[in-house]
Amino acid sequence: NIPIIPIDLNTINQQASKAVAEAIASKLAAKLGVNYHNLTPEQATEMLKNNPVPYRGEPAFFYNGAVFIVGDNVRPGILLHEFSHPLLQGIRKTNPKLFNSLYEQLVKTEEGLGIIAYIKKAYPELAVDSDLFKEEALAFAMQLKSMNKLENKVETEGFQSFITKLLASLKQLLR
Repeated sequence: NIPIIPIDLNTINQQASKAVAEAIASKLAAKLGVNYHNLTPEQATEMLKNNPVPYRGEPAFFYNGAVFIVGDNVRPGILLHEFSHPLLQGIRKTNPKLFNSLYEQLVKTEEGLGIIAYIKKAYPELAVDSDLFKEEALAFAMQLKSMNKLENKVETEGFQSFITKLLASLKQLLR
């Protein structure tokens, strides 16, 4: 008699996804020269207690030039969002006109309006016209694009055009 071993495919898929995401995080951290850390929710709360944007249970955050993943929340979309922050800051610092233009293109899309509404609700302390708000919106756009790609979701033409311009700008920055 051969014993039957129960297999939980969801657990296997989650573990595989986590392993892939961790490999991606390590490569992104090395390529971008950005530190990457895991920490507990308690450590995140303590770290951000005096920050204008306190920790509110986010799965990850970018702070003081480093990416912090809270608990086991390492997933490709979250990583792309967090590792996009130093790149977006690079665009903002080297070409503020382009940074603002990219944001303006985003807000003209259905997806962009949804992202803006989400950020206003999730981060009420951020002024809508601030660079930090705009950076967050652009980072969420990158995350949305990755999720749409993974889930084969259709995007508006305007959002596709915006993403093409954003990716070209990031590529130019990395040259």
